[in-house]
This record gives sequence, C-alpha cells and structure tokens, in this order.
Amino acid sequence: MPQTPTGDPSMSIDRRALVARHAIRRSAIEPGSPIQLGNGELGLSVDGTGLQTFPELHPHPGRDPEHPGSLLGTQTQWGWHTTPLDPRPSIGSATRRFATARGSVPYVDLSTETFGEGPESGTEAELWLRENPHRLMLGWIGLAPSSVGGSELSADDLQPISQELDLWTGIAESRFTLLGFAFTVRTAVHPARDVLGISIATDSPHAPALRLRFPYGSGAWGNAASWQDERHSTTVHDREGSVVISRSLDESDYSVSLGSDQPLRAEQQTVHDVVISTQPLPGGQPWEISVSFRPGPASRSDAGPAVTPDQVFEASARWWEQHWTGGGVVDLSGSTDLRAPELERRIVLSQYLTAINCSGSTPPQETGLMINSWRGKFHLEMHWWHAAHFPVWGRPALLQRSPDWYHQVLPEAQPRLVSPGAAGGAAHGRGPGRHRGPLAQTGGTGGGGDAQRHRSVPALAAAPPDLLRGAAAAQRRDGTGGTVRRARLRDGRVHGDAPERRRRRGQPRRPAPAGPGMLRRCEGRAERSDLRTGLLALGSGHRDPLA
Repeated sequence: MPQTPTGDPSMSIDRRALVARHAIRRSAIEPGSPIQLGNGELGLSVDGTGLQTFPELHPHPGRDPEHPGSLLGTQTQWGWHTTPLDPRPSIGSATRRFATARGSVPYVDLSTETFGEGPESGTEAELWLRENPHRLMLGWIGLAPSSVGGSELSADDLQPISQELDLWTGIAESRFTLLGFAFTVRTAVHPARDVLGISIATDSPHAPALRLRFPYGSGAWGNAASWQDERHSTTVHDREGSVVISRSLDESDYSVSLGSDQPLRAEQQTVHDVVISTQPLPGGQPWEISVSFRPGPASRSDAGPAVTPDQVFEASARWWEQHWTGGGVVDLSGSTDLRAPELERRIVLSQYLTAINCSGSTPPQETGLMINSWRGKFHLEMHWWHAAHFPVWGRPALLQRSPDWYHQVLPEAQPRLVSPGAAGGAAHGRGPGRHRGPLAQTGGTGGGGDAQRHRSVPALAAAPPDLLRGAAAAQRRDGTGGTVRRARLRDGRVHGDAPERRRRRGQPRRPAPAGPGMLRRCEGRAERSDLRTGLLALGSGHRDPLA
C-alpha cells in the first residue's frame, strides 16, 4: 500500500481494499450490464461464460427493434468499415443552411426530422454519409458446442453462474455449468497489445473448443453486426502451432491469430463460423489460448500471437495495479452520509470504464467500445466528457494517447472549413474524418494499431491551455503516491486548499456545496480543488451512466 508523503497514518488509503469493495460480482445474468474488459484500444464485452457464447442474453434494440443488436462485442479504435456506393456522395450533397450570428452557415444534416425509435429517413446520399464509416464488430468468441459433446448450445443450458471481475488485476473469472459440466473461465486483455488471454478449465471429457463468428459491417444505430454471408470473406490458415484467420470486408481487412501451448485444430463449419479445438486435457488441466487482432490483411509470415496467455494475465495484473496505485483515489468508507457508498462506487467504476473505453488513440466514442451509437463514430465533445479528467486525477498518460489525432485529421478538416461563415483550424463533428474505411488506410485516421498507440505523442499539443496546465501540474508530482490534502467541512460545505491558484488569479475562496461528511479522505496527484470539482459533479444529480 503506498504511503502518503505526510507520514500521517490516518491519511493513508488502503487502495487495494478500496478497489476490492467494488469488484463486479454476478450470480445471475444481467441483460443490460455485461462485464467489459479492455485497454483503451480494444474492448471486449462478455456474458456469464466469460466469453461471448450467448449474445442473445444481452440484446440491444438500438433505433430499430425489428433488427436488434447485442451488447456483446469486440471493437477496436482501428476497426472501421465503409459500405460501397458508386459514386460516393460528397459532403456537399448532405448540407443544410442554418441561421447563426455570423449569417447563414452550411452544416451536414438530414433533410428530414428523425426522433425516437425506428430507422432514420433521408435521401440515399444523406443516409450513406450518416452510416459510413461505421465501427466494426470484429467477431464473437464463445464456447463451441463440441466442448460438451453437443451440436448446438442454448442459453437454457447455462446454469447459475458465479462471476467476478477483479478490478485490481483486470481479470474476469467465470464459474458455471453447461449441460451439467463444470467450467471455470478466466479472461483478460493485454494492456499494450490487442490480445486476449483465455483460460478454460472443465470436467467435461470432451476437448475444449472455441467458436468464432464473424459478421459483416453494419450501418445501423446500435447494431454493429450484419449477419449476412455475402460481401465479406473468412479464410483460415493453419500455421505451425497456431491458426491465423484472414478477414476481408470490401476495402477493410484484418486478421485474427490464435496461439496455445497445446496443438490447435481449425474447422470452418460455415463460411464465417470457425471452431478452434485442441486435444482432451488430463485431470482438469486448463486450456490456455491467446487471441490477437491486427489491422490489415494477413501475410504468409504471420504467426500466432506474440504473447502467451500467461503473459497476458501477468501484464494485465501488473498494469491495473499500477493504475490504481498511481493517480488520485477517494475513500469514503469513514463517511456517515448515506450517499457515500454509492458515490465511491461510481468514482471507482468510472475510473475503470473510462480507462478501457476512452483512453485510446482516437477521441472517445459516446458509448465506448461496447456498442455503436452514432455508428461508432466519436463526438469531439466526448474528449471533455470522458477523457479530460485523466490529468485531473493524476493519469495524464491516458489522455496523451489521443491528441495527435487532431494533427492527423487537420489536412482534411481545413478544406472543409473554407466555406461562408466557417473559420478556424480545427473541425467539430463526428467520426474519423475520412469516408474511406480507416482499415484501408496507411497511417490513416484511427489506424496504426500497437505502433500508433505507443509512439511518442507531443504532450497534449492539441489540447486547450487549461488542460495543458492541469496535465503539467499532475506531471510535476512525484511517483510515491502523490500529495494528500484533507477536506475541511464547515457549514455543510467542502473546502479544499489551492492557495497558489487563488493568489495567481486574485480570487477569494469559493467553497463548493456538498453534504456533511461526504468527503473524508483523498489521495493522489490531482490538485485538491480540481478533485473536489470532479467529485461534486459526479454527485450533482446527472443520470447515472453506470446504473
């Protein structure tokens, strides 16, 4: 447990106990809340099997209830697809003029009014531009029926579960029975590579097997998968000790590699349905397998994942421990306020969810890497909603991954701003800024995989000055647990000290309202006043995104 610089034991926080209080534990399926794993670039949502065996247990109607999607998905920051259309519509074919203080300004919009449920309406050009590019759901990875000696599986075959997501390690452990056979599945995502680690232990006499299902891209709202057989291809390559699956969707290509210390056998049951199995393992020995996703077509030299399942689990546990022991945390366990436990839960889970969904190489998407609201396109205001807090909480590196996107998109954004009433050097809008799928680009928007994620990014070069100041202040802190400041309660208000800021700005102390006893101890690299602001915002009555 990190010690505080003050040496005051009463001010130290048992961070592991704090995080452990909010581990996600399930004893039944919660249709609207699948467990999610990720690293900022890759997001994976899983059902009660710790995989994606039963997507129907987590439906998501989107805007079109007749064609629902699923909350279970596998998405990345680089995975995009564009539906072919010849000729491709221009931005100018889908603009409307709006009256502003600067006069009439053209803006991309539908020519019709669309609200509520049901498919959107508009011209062919408008709808195509609205739907493309869309983020790809790269595939479902679940248990194959052959794992229990069957030809198909039903959700009714899944018996009561015991599932826990350990936030301290980022590892999900799922215990369940399937057709009477007991399973224990461990799942994790590597923190620096788009690789899953999977461990399957079972008392079934049958060889464990995974079933991979691959969809076509979808321009629907909320449904990232179109389960048609045409217009995309799935090719299986057996390599020594591994299997590589090559995927091609129009101009978009990616590959999926699987590796294990056990021999692998691949069977393409249907055109986009692949089963990966191994030999029966003695004495309940777990089958460990890693699954890697990469942009671009597979080459002859491609082998299995570069890391083993054990390395994925070890790297995940190491990264998440560093995440929780560095930066700001808040312990409200000593509070007598009845709201304190729920506020503490929201703080911890928000820090987890934004790290896995909103810390990638592009601005955050409204619904993260789980489902495709706005077809997976990101809103630039989400940088403020979902990522600007990272430096405030003493984790500026998570924000530094994405500002370089603005430099990449600027050459294309500037010509679009050369229009009456528009001026400036950066565009505000949705999506990657390209209408050709970024998977087909070299160095294009949203692409680049691991190399892009870990290359040196100018320190918040595209961020506004106040973000730069917050990040610089956070970076000046040392790495021993940071500064600790005690909140003082007077007249039902929380008071935090930031004397340098008040002297510089010449402002009097302006205490923020809060319930008595709401904040007891805080610790980390964030400025105390900024941390207070973030906490009070969480408790200000906004709709709970975690509920």
